[in-house]
Amino acid sequence: MMTEPNFYPEDTVIGKSNNGKIRYALIEKTFDMESDDDSDSDMDDYDDNNLEPGFVRLAWYPEGVVEDVRETQIQLVDRSTLPRDVVREK
Repeated sequence: MMTEPNFYPEDTVIGKSNNGKIRYALIEKTFDMESDDDSDSDMDDYDDNNLEPGFVRLAWYPEGVVEDVRETQIQLVDRSTLPRDVVREK
């Protein structure tokens, strides 16, 4: 039985920098995503596009610095509704 992922691409998250300041970031890739041979040009800087379990690749705002971070070091702030999402009224 597979568990539901904690984060999805385009999720907005917060995390603390080394000096203790709160920073915002946008998830770019999760461990659960299928590897894609047609990699984006932004991802060409990485020798290995695969992530270890429990890690996500994110871009810090506003610098845009891409970094692999443990899921336990970040917290979900916002999740966008995408065209493929199913939304039901209660």
